[in-house]
Amino acid sequence: MSEFRPSPPALAAEIAAIATRAASLPVRAEALLQAVQPVIRFDAAHLDLLDPECRLAPSLARRGYPAGVERHLDSPARLHDLELAGILRQRRPMRLEDLPVPPGEIRLWAEHLQPAGFGNGVGLPLVTPDGRYLGLLCAHTVTTTGLSDATCDLLAGLAPLLAHVVDPMSTMTSLASAVTDAVAGVVATRAGDTAPLPGLPGHPLLAPGAPVLREAVDCLDAGDTHVTFLTPIHPRGYLRTTVLGSQDPPVGHLRGVVLFSPPGDLHGLTHRDLTVVGMLLAGWPLQRIATRLHLPAFALLTILDHIRAELGARTRDAAVLRAATLGTYLPPRLSRRQPA
Repeated sequence: MSEFRPSPPALAAEIAAIATRAASLPVRAEALLQAVQPVIRFDAAHLDLLDPECRLAPSLARRGYPAGVERHLDSPARLHDLELAGILRQRRPMRLEDLPVPPGEIRLWAEHLQPAGFGNGVGLPLVTPDGRYLGLLCAHTVTTTGLSDATCDLLAGLAPLLAHVVDPMSTMTSLASAVTDAVAGVVATRAGDTAPLPGLPGHPLLAPGAPVLREAVDCLDAGDTHVTFLTPIHPRGYLRTTVLGSQDPPVGHLRGVVLFSPPGDLHGLTHRDLTVVGMLLAGWPLQRIATRLHLPAFALLTILDHIRAELGARTRDAAVLRAATLGTYLPPRLSRRQPA
């Protein structure tokens, strides 16, 4: 594998600049492959994230492989190759000669890469500075010469920076920064679980399976990328809940952030008012709302007039729309007060 040793500070600066770009993770991944190309001189390469929930490693960026190799890279069998190669337990670049088993036992190499004309390769684990294993960058060449130890050392030193550039958690942290008064928060995952959000504590009401988290995941599943509503807590208090998802298609298993902040101005609306607005926003007809709240029809109409007056709206529909915009309502599943 032929190689070129650029200035490590210059290369690090180039990679750091990629991290500051307002671009999606696949675009950043493509830029990273371009940045390390002068170091490895690869003929084909791919950068993958390892999804801890479904145990697949979808490629963020890929270039130079024939169709047969592409199909294997997209198959579940690839994870078995990675486990057999031991690269999921490594923290340093692994060359073909570093494999713990003969290359012929690795299906990707023996049945696809070598028959396609590739002679060597290197796998670089992407581990964040805080120790999270994100995935790996793999590069292959048609030559049989492997990378030198010095170049492997250079790549090992750059690995945390490379991982930072394509870390989905950085996207989540950026989203959370939009809510400047947040007091707690978590990252919601595709499977309905949660991950800690750097810089903010968690909260018991944001535990997996909790009503608030289920509401948030439903919003994300519906394609909503910015939703605000209230969560009631004892005694007679509220937390403002903000759900934020990325505008880009989700990458990996992280779906969005769920944040708690002070409730802000409730505009004179009572708990029952907030509940009624939430039911209307959920599409409940008036008769169903009246039945659920054990109210006669005229009492519900009186409540709607009160909501309209408090929000300064001309019509009831306008009042409900304004409450939705302000996030001043209680979704039906959250109308009962939660423990403080």
